[in-house]
Parts: sequence; C-alpha cells; structure tokens
Amino acid sequence: MAFKTKHKDDLFVLQSEDKKQVAVISPKQGGRTVQLLLNDTMVIDEPTQTSYETDFAGAILFPFANRIANGTYRFQNKSYFLTCNENGRSNAIHGLVYDKNFQVSLTEANENFAKVELVYDEKDPVEGFPFTYQLKLIYVLSNDGLDLHVEGTNTGENKFLFSLGWHPYFCVDNFEKAYVDLESKYQVIMNEHMITVGSKNHKQPREIYLKDNFLYDCFSILDRKVDLVMPSHKVSVSGEYISKFIQLYTKKNEKLIAIEPMTAISNSFNNKKSILVLHPNETFKTKWNVQINNKH
Repeated sequence: MAFKTKHKDDLFVLQSEDKKQVAVISPKQGGRTVQLLLNDTMVIDEPTQTSYETDFAGAILFPFANRIANGTYRFQNKSYFLTCNENGRSNAIHGLVYDKNFQVSLTEANENFAKVELVYDEKDPVEGFPFTYQLKLIYVLSNDGLDLHVEGTNTGENKFLFSLGWHPYFCVDNFEKAYVDLESKYQVIMNEHMITVGSKNHKQPREIYLKDNFLYDCFSILDRKVDLVMPSHKVSVSGEYISKFIQLYTKKNEKLIAIEPMTAISNSFNNKKSILVLHPNETFKTKWNVQINNKH
C-alpha cells in the first residue's frame, strides 16, 4: 500500500492510498497534530466545544511542558518573567511554540511510509526566555502507526534549561468500559493552580477507569508506555527514556482524553525535577510513537 503527502488549506496531510492511515498536521499552529486515523479508526482528534487557543489540542510543548507558576523562574542567578497565558490562573502554560509558524523543509513518500519535516527557527526570543533555538518535528506515518521525532538545537551562545511535551487528545468510543493502563511508581500532587507541590506512591491498580472519573492527574511512568484500552481496540502511546511522565486529562462532554507524554512535571523551571539543559550548538533528540491494536 503506497503512501503520499499533500497540502490541504493550511494543513499538511500524510496518508495511505486507501485512506485508512491519515495524519493531519498544522504547520502554522506550532506543527501540532490535528487528527490521526489508524486502521480506519480515529485515534487523535480535537475537542468540539473549545478552540485550539484554549485546549492546545495536539500541541508541541517547548521549551517547557505544562505550567510555570506565575510565569517566573531563576536560572544561573538571574530571574526571568514569562507571560502568564492560562485562562483563570496566573501561570505560563504549554511553552512558546504552540502558535509558531513552522516551515515544511522536507517531504517523502513511498510504498512504506509518508514523512514530513517541519522546522521553526527562533531568532527573536521573548524576554522571559531570551535564547535562540531551532526545533524540528519529523512525522512518519506507516502501517505500524505514527512516529513523531523531535530535535531541538541551541543556536545561541548561552545554555538554557528546558522540558518537552506533547498534548494530543485521544478518542474514546466507550467511556463506560475504557481505561488507561500504565505502570507508575508515584503520582504527582498538584495544588488548586495545577502546580506541583509533591508526590505520593501510586497505589492504584495499573488500570485507571474513565467511567465517572474526571482526570487531571500526572504520573511517573516506568516503562515509557501508556495504553488506552477500549472494548474494540487498544491505542498505545510510547516514548524514549526522556519521557518520564504522563499527564491525563478528561474534558466534560467530550469523548476524548488527553494523554500527554512529558519530560518533566509542572513548574519544572523552579522545582528542577527532571529538568534538562541544552548547551550552545548542542542538539537533543527524542521520539514518540502511537500504535493501534484492534485485537487485544
């Protein structure tokens, strides 16, 4: 089965010839994942009752994932102040590239896969993060699922701290019987502003059922893999060693759950939990994968 790439309005589409595998990406909205169809099953989609500006559906979260309390942090004995952009709370949320215009730098399609490479060069940084960098996103769609490779390079003269995340919403066809399966050592404790204040041992079963369970929770993940299990199929989200945490979020009246792999927890620029540092001319690389199994 051959694959192909195409532009559709402001979107970029990777798809198989039979259209049973389709990935829709928005270069102009931070290179986000808009939709994903695997084996003719909708796997990733957008909330229907909110806008991208409020739900960040499919966004790439860089140079910080989740939140920074009051938008303030210190690094190398200097204070920085980010714009607080979370509605109803005084936090900086979900990084600085979710609304940037990425450029399509490479496309490829053949019998086995379709690929697009998106690049954003930060040359005019904000005052709260005065560092230049290049962020590259490489989406690869095949019959095995979707791979999302992320590469970040420090193009400036000073090192900076960072974390990374991804914010896709996964479709749930049966909330009554669906559950998330993960292996976790501890759950992150957050205050009313969704800022990390500690952790506790994760004594729940591996299975976290969605029925009557509003989730706004963060867990460490031991095997870098999370399964969303439904009667009809299972969706697996996995990452490399750098993805140590998962944020789960369900929205009222939406048949979706956000399953967000992250390298660090909320307020990481202040608590320094699993924070990463990128030196001048240094590049980090990681990868996330989404697969579907219709027989589990």
